Amino acid sequence: MKFKRFVFAFVMLVCMFTLSACSSSEPKNRTTNNNPQDTVQMTIYAYDGKGESFFGVFNLGHSFLSFKNNGSEQIVIGKYVLSPDEEITISTWCIQDSFGVWYNVESSYIHFHNKYDGRYSITTNINVDKLDKLNKYILSNDEWRPTKNCTNFVTGAWNTVVASEEKLATQTIYTPTKLVRSIKCFKDCKFNNPVALNENLGYFKGSKFVQFKMEEAK
Repeated sequence: MKFKRFVFAFVMLVCMFTLSACSSSEPKNRTTNNNPQDTVQMTIYAYDGKGESFFGVFNLGHSFLSFKNNGSEQIVIGKYVLSPDEEITISTWCIQDSFGVWYNVESSYIHFHNKYDGRYSITTNINVDKLDKLNKYILSNDEWRPTKNCTNFVTGAWNTVVASEEKLATQTIYTPTKLVRSIKCFKDCKFNNPVALNENLGYFKGSKFVQFKMEEAK
């Protein structure tokens, strides 16, 4: 089945935060937890859309998470069973088939269509004991609307399991551009951090994974 294009339901909400510097309301030069004993690697990404805006067409950007299983046992992210050494991306989307949580859309977009060039990210490690709390958040926020967009979703997930010094500021209408500024407050933030390809693209309908195939760029 061909992957269907998503529609920006809130295209009129043009980014109000255009500055690229670290947010003045947040602490600067923070660092994230990189304890190698915590086997779940979680990365939060934000892309402001500037590289894909042209001729008056505004791209408001996108925010997403990636998870890599560095342990020796399977773990669960949302409803997705993540094998050792496997990495996934996850976020919410307003795609016709499901307005909610999708897996590996970003991974496929980056590898097949060179999207999100200019993304910023920070990475932390969490232990498996925090997965229950994370999964409860993901399953209870499996929806998309303008006030619960991709940036709200990923920031909420991040803040649910990270240490207090790693938490990110939030707001009701939260844009990827604002999240970029927050990420830049961390001295270990990365630019265009690589994202592994995972072609298991789709969403869960109940317990069933509905899979899509993204077409490669011609």
